[in-house]
Amino acid sequence: MYTLQYINEHAPTTLRGLLVVAYSLWFTAGGLFGAVALKARAKTHPEDYKNMIYTQFGMIGLSAIAFFFLPESPWWLVSKGRNVQAKKILTMKFSNVPQYNVDTELSIIEATIEDQRAFDKLSKSEGSFAMLKGLNLKRFLIGSFPKVLQQFVGLSIFSSYSSYFFQLAGNKDPFLGKSIR
Repeated sequence: MYTLQYINEHAPTTLRGLLVVAYSLWFTAGGLFGAVALKARAKTHPEDYKNMIYTQFGMIGLSAIAFFFLPESPWWLVSKGRNVQAKKILTMKFSNVPQYNVDTELSIIEATIEDQRAFDKLSKSEGSFAMLKGLNLKRFLIGSFPKVLQQFVGLSIFSSYSSYFFQLAGNKDPFLGKSIR
């Protein structure tokens, strides 16, 4: 979820849709690659489950390195009053784009954040529980409903452990069920 928000705040408008689809594609491909790796490992070393868990730490290390070099969101920086840093990041990202005006973009971000703050104050949607008040509550419910519903119907458990469920059901090759679904 945070990855998609980061893409929306950083990616140029013309590439945003492509990057969101690419993120979803690689997320799904990662699930398939994991199933294939488990299948291959089950044939050679069926009792060794720890090495498959250890391989996940490599991705955490790569992610930590990437997060160290990723710039902060200009939207977040402006919301915290750090406009100079936001301008620096916008300049770094878009300095080679013809007819791009960093000051105009920064003023749009500032105006949007100020308008949102004024609206929140007017609708009394400020403070720690702001997401449970007024329009923010409606946004929260609309945004969280699909994920909550997926948890209630067991989609995340089934997608993560479908091979195991197929194995318990007596399927001769539970990997096929995982990779076909």
